[in-house]
Amino acid sequence: MIPPTSLVVGLLVGYIGVYFFTARRTSSLRDRSRTVTATFVILDDIVETHGAAATLSKVTDTFAELDASLRSGELTPAHYELAWASVIAGLPETPPAYSWARRTRSMATFALELLR
Repeated sequence: MIPPTSLVVGLLVGYIGVYFFTARRTSSLRDRSRTVTATFVILDDIVETHGAAATLSKVTDTFAELDASLRSGELTPAHYELAWASVIAGLPETPPAYSWARRTRSMATFALELLR
């Protein structure tokens, strides 16, 4: 029988270990991710937009058109994926100044440096 304290500590260490292992293994994937940030604020009858609202609107419209073309049979699944990938490739490569991806990578790097 395992004492409850040892079980909790073991589970916690395992959880943290899996978290940092996953963060470390996916850091290159997060670097290649595209981010579009837009905020819509409704004040009375006025809608204020901040960020890349035009880009976000264009991308969602394009995806809606691609989905409709796929459902109607105008596009094959391969052409759909190719068009989808080209839309994503057209997005800016610069990640936001502060994001979850950067925070996670820096936490994982910090923890690994402590273990060295």
